[in-house]
Amino acid sequence: MEHIKGPWKIKFEFNVEDTNGRTIASCGGYSDNCRVQEVDAENKANARLIAAAPELLEALRPFAQFACGCGECHNCIAQAAIAKAEIKS
Repeated sequence: MEHIKGPWKIKFEFNVEDTNGRTIASCGGYSDNCRVQEVDAENKANARLIAAAPELLEALRPFAQFACGCGECHNCIAQAAIAKAEIKS
């Protein structure tokens, strides 16, 4: 099964939704009173990264076609990241 098509957007700072308003991910989590601001900042950053995932995946595709198999160059890293995102269950 393919992922839900982008673009994805952030709603209420911690939730990521598709264009139909369906929740893709919720990045809000437990935080104790001593770390509320730190955890909130981390959750917001996670939501931004998740929301950007469809565009990041598409941006990697041109590089992956030039993978040489070394596993270390940018093209091979792009290919590995795409494979990780598209793993079939």
